[in-house]
Amino acid sequence: MVNLSNTIRNNNNGFETEKLRSFCEKVTVNVSGACDRGHKINLVIYLYDENDNESIYFNETINDIDGFSFNFTYSFDPINLSVYNNASYFKIEIRPEENFKGYALTSFTVKENAQDRSEGNVGEIVSNIKLDKNGQKVAEIYREGGNVTVPIVPKKVVFVGNSILLGMHNSYGMCASAPDKDYYHYVTEEIKKYNPSCEFYKIHGAPFERCESAHDFDDWYYKENSMTGLPSASHYFKEDTDLIIIQLTDNVNNPASNKAFSENLKPFILRLKKDCPNARIMWVYGWYLSPSQENINLLIGTCNKYMIELIDICYLRCKENEATLGQKYLDENNEWSTIKDLWVTHPGDDGMKKIADRIIKQIGL
Repeated sequence: MVNLSNTIRNNNNGFETEKLRSFCEKVTVNVSGACDRGHKINLVIYLYDENDNESIYFNETINDIDGFSFNFTYSFDPINLSVYNNASYFKIEIRPEENFKGYALTSFTVKENAQDRSEGNVGEIVSNIKLDKNGQKVAEIYREGGNVTVPIVPKKVVFVGNSILLGMHNSYGMCASAPDKDYYHYVTEEIKKYNPSCEFYKIHGAPFERCESAHDFDDWYYKENSMTGLPSASHYFKEDTDLIIIQLTDNVNNPASNKAFSENLKPFILRLKKDCPNARIMWVYGWYLSPSQENINLLIGTCNKYMIELIDICYLRCKENEATLGQKYLDENNEWSTIKDLWVTHPGDDGMKKIADRIIKQIGL
């Protein structure tokens, strides 16, 4: 854990940090102190892109206007902000009402927190593959009223993922060097060996991770996907879908999204089961291991209940599987560009191949 608080300075009658940059997955801000009743003090987080354009990401009152003392904690993910908000730097400000000086800070800390990747966060990988009466491999899936088996060679596959699936210009996985180096490519090429006519679709699932309410979830599921402008998730979640590979949870990284995830996970699974009754479902998680331990346990328990096959990629996350500073990638103009420094904790080519290998092994072709 690194303390960034030595960058804090006075700013008129408030306080602010310098522009900060972090390669950590979580930065936690804590502010405590006392304030005259009836006045407001806000915590403001500014973002700056590579051209130094400023925007406000977070702006909330940190004291109860009827109270006196306050203690406020807020966490955010700088890598997430780099990918989805184009943020290269951030700045944190304590902003009291104009000319108001009737407050005192007892603590203003900004710390980088390493993710807990201990064995206690790992879910067991369980295979649903069985042999039918003819000795052929089939996969057992949950269906209300009685489980059924489906062929393991799919005809229509839907991938749902975040930047690791669609981070490079909403096209291919961040930080693969090219479209033929991400996990989607390797998995689809392996499936095509067994069914050359298989159909494949990709859905951006980061809006689901970033949901802060059931309403947000409904918008993501039924309406146009705000990340890509493509048809909604429900456009592809149809009766003929027979394999769904979900690679999500990395951006469930603040109290609001954790709460929404805990409320939306079961409805999401039940909708998939209703709309895709013949689909085998897999859930890939753990690269960033962002959700609370409570929600990791909820994910494991829910997937076990509905026979969704978990693929934990937690232990694939290491330096040799990450991207590297200065790495090149093919941009939208099919030209070689350099990845941003803040992206480098994403899987590089080696990491993408190892993620694909885990998924292919689970499919059991």
